[in-house]
Amino acid sequence: MPKPSAPFAYEPKQQTKAKLDKAGRVVIPAAFRKALGVKPGEYLILRIEDGELRAWTFEHATKLIQQTVRKYVPEGVSLVDELIAERRSEAALEELDFEEARRRRAERDRE
Repeated sequence: MPKPSAPFAYEPKQQTKAKLDKAGRVVIPAAFRKALGVKPGEYLILRIEDGELRAWTFEHATKLIQQTVRKYVPEGVSLVDELIAERRSEAALEELDFEEARRRRAERDRE
């Protein structure tokens, strides 16, 4: 997993040991929970990568996804606004008779 864009406010030592109980559970040390900003009952995303168990928060995953998408979307472009405009256009076309709607779709697709 890529490193976060901003460091955590508090970083515990880089490693520690933890013991699995009979049910296969492991307790995340308090310093690590604090560094991740998670509380009991919250979900983490887990993945095995290169023989390692990696865990991160939904907030961190969201930031990583946003960073990835931003690489492909020009500055100032809102995908939400584009989606809304497309949906409104489709709704308007549905109100037209079939042949007129087909003609307008063809014109739009040529643009």
